Amino acid sequence: MACASFVIVAVAANRTDPSRLDTRRRVSGAGGFNLMARSDLPIYVDLNTEAGRRDLGFLPETSAALAETEVLSFRASGGDDISCLNVQRPSTPRLLGLPHEFIQRGGFTFTESLARNAQMRENPWRLLEDAEMEVHSVGKGARPVIPAVADAVSARWLLHAALGDEIELLDRRGQTVRLRLVGLLADSIFASALLISEQQFVQHFGPDSGYQFFLIRTPAEQQKAVAAALRESLGEMGFDVIPTADALARYARVRNTYLATFQTLGGLGLLVGTFGIVAVLLRGVVERRGELALMLALGFRRIYVVAMILMESALLLLAGVVIGTVAALVATAPHLVSTQADVGWLSLAATLAACVLTGLLACFVAALRSVRGDLVAALRSE
Repeated sequence: MACASFVIVAVAANRTDPSRLDTRRRVSGAGGFNLMARSDLPIYVDLNTEAGRRDLGFLPETSAALAETEVLSFRASGGDDISCLNVQRPSTPRLLGLPHEFIQRGGFTFTESLARNAQMRENPWRLLEDAEMEVHSVGKGARPVIPAVADAVSARWLLHAALGDEIELLDRRGQTVRLRLVGLLADSIFASALLISEQQFVQHFGPDSGYQFFLIRTPAEQQKAVAAALRESLGEMGFDVIPTADALARYARVRNTYLATFQTLGGLGLLVGTFGIVAVLLRGVVERRGELALMLALGFRRIYVVAMILMESALLLLAGVVIGTVAALVATAPHLVSTQADVGWLSLAATLAACVLTGLLACFVAALRSVRGDLVAALRSE
């Protein structure tokens, strides 16, 4: 009962509500950017400059809407989505090449990294440009390893990889290269791709690939106007702009769906476990029929005997549920105190209460039947 309760409560406690996340904070999963965009066709100019926007056909008034907007452009490769939105295991992960200014800027939150000193720990993104990370693997052709960063959830559940593991890919020349995970991000907008430096991307995956992924930071009051201006001017290139909060919410909805499924299955497991405990308790009641018959012969009322048996069963059932619940709450305390925690306490309590009440009802019926009927034979044996 304790183990089953622990699983159910721990799963339910990990639900998140990304609408509570402040995407303007650099340490958030959006890194301080409130818009993100993808383009079907590569873009070769700087969207931060008026000259670059003019080359793309921006009208003067449309270009003016982006005056206070910062756009960071990323090189992107083809490949499979490695986020929870992909139901299959990706064979060729998608790559993003991070520009130098993004790496120096920092932001986001790392769950763990291979940082060796305080400077690296302060900004683990610098590991992507660290020459010492480009080591040679022993016994594998002595080819250099490319430092890479991934979302922690994507790495664990989609790529089945951990910090320090290597992932093999084919470069633009058809040769095998290895990406070593030097950092893992916590619930970020980069859940769909592996991240390497732009320098490594150009060297191994295409110097003329252009830019197809963009992060945009703009004042909150101008967010809708900026998104509309970009869609209007670059719509023919398949330029799709969405708020980073919506992207995080999309990932969270999928994870919450999985958690709800696991919680339901866990509830069924707990119910089965409850019947198992009830079976053991009932066997004990049957074996104590002589004792119960003697108590009745000495003057105990039947209802008191039933209440005694029920109380013994209730203590065991409740002890298991309480122990498992308390342990799960302690284990998930860091998440519960975060702003994104969205625990369905009512449904969780209903699940646990239903299992306990089912067990108590079964025990009550069994105890009631055990003190009825002919107990003379049981009394003689006593």
